[in-house]
Amino acid sequence: MVTAACALALGACKDNGLKDRNLPYTEAQHREFRYAAYQAMPDNMPVSLHGQHWLGSSEVMRITPSLLVPVGDNGSGTTLYALKGAKAPYDRIYSSAGGNSWHPLLRIN
Repeated sequence: MVTAACALALGACKDNGLKDRNLPYTEAQHREFRYAAYQAMPDNMPVSLHGQHWLGSSEVMRITPSLLVPVGDNGSGTTLYALKGAKAPYDRIYSSAGGNSWHPLLRIN
C-alpha cells in the first residue's frame, strides 16, 4: 500500500530525473531555487569570527545602521556587524552593501 502510494506520487512529479519528466531547459533556466544561494565573488570566502565560521549570502536586507554594532572584520578590511544586544556566538552577522543595505553572513558550523 505504501509502495503504491510512493510510486503514484513519484509518477506525478514533473521534475524527478526520469526520461521525459524533466522541465524543458528554457523553463528550468529561469526557475527559482528553494534554497539559499551563495554569491560567487572572489572576496566571498568563509570568515572566522568568535570561534564560528561564516559565509556571505546573496540576500540583501534593509537594516537601519544604528541597530548594528561592529564585531570584527572579514580579514580583508571589511567590518562585520551584529545586531545591538546580540552576544557571541551570533546567529547572524552582516557586512555593508551601502546605505541601509546589508549582506547577512550565515553561520556554517
